[in-house]
Amino acid sequence: MAQNQLLEELNYEQTKQNVGGIIFVTIIMITGIIGNLHVLFVYTFRMKPSNHRIFILSLAVLDMITCIVGMPFIIVDLRNPLTFTMVSACKVLRFVNYFICISSALILTVIAIDRYRMICVPLGKQISRQKAKILIVVCIGLSIVLSWPAPVLFGHSSVNTTNPNITGIRCSTDNQFKNTKYQSYFNALLIMLVFGFLSVLIVIYYRIGRVVSKHMTFKSSVPEATSSDISKAKITVSTDLSSENKSSKNEKESKMTNNINCINNKSKAVPCNDIVMISNLEQNHTKHKQHEKSKFNRAKRTTFMFFLLTLFFFISYTPHLTLKILTT
Repeated sequence: MAQNQLLEELNYEQTKQNVGGIIFVTIIMITGIIGNLHVLFVYTFRMKPSNHRIFILSLAVLDMITCIVGMPFIIVDLRNPLTFTMVSACKVLRFVNYFICISSALILTVIAIDRYRMICVPLGKQISRQKAKILIVVCIGLSIVLSWPAPVLFGHSSVNTTNPNITGIRCSTDNQFKNTKYQSYFNALLIMLVFGFLSVLIVIYYRIGRVVSKHMTFKSSVPEATSSDISKAKITVSTDLSSENKSSKNEKESKMTNNINCINNKSKAVPCNDIVMISNLEQNHTKHKQHEKSKFNRAKRTTFMFFLLTLFFFISYTPHLTLKILTT
């Protein structure tokens, strides 16, 4: 009884050192729930069906699971650094954490591939919405397969306290798996996954960045050249039409009375139908270029948003993974 009371006191002292972490996780949890609810509502009811809508909803659902399931367990873990006796809760906590992280990394990789095809291979075969949904299911299935060692390896872990006669219990690598090859294998798998995903994403976004950079460099010169070419074409056609009318006048002057001409400065006559045709071509060309430019800009903004999500994910997760591997 005295030892249990002393363990509670030691746990309380340890908990006081974790107050900052508890407050931080609580704020992140509340903010995450509110933010993800907003994202789920907007992208479910307000956004048009598209690949990036599917990806955003998938990431939002995973993040919501983290906020509702993972973070409360983390708070409990921080409040019981020496008295975490709930084995089932410990196993669920570790599984959810690894499952969410691996799922997010896989989905972010699929997103990068989809963005690469949209930006770098716009005329090639794109990932359809149906395929995007299938890929999400595949990512979740792979995450379950890769995360299953977590609930097996984690459980009650004995930890020394400031009192040599008292041993605490925390949620970490189970005593029977400490310093075994199984834990080393799992850690090696996680390291390979992280650096594998990171390498693929760096290569993909580097190539996307090059294409966007080239487009930004030449986007101002292309419209000018096109407009100049159209003007030259218009002048050439007008000149050819004038020459043709002049030749026709010399051969058959009577037919000229049936033509409807647009008089420009009362000296130069060009058939109205041809001028209208050229004008329509120019307008259609301008509209097409504006549509293509708008489409590319939307794809570029979406790609940049996903790039930031990927960057923040790895910046936040890599130190956490490193710390977990070092402390297990």
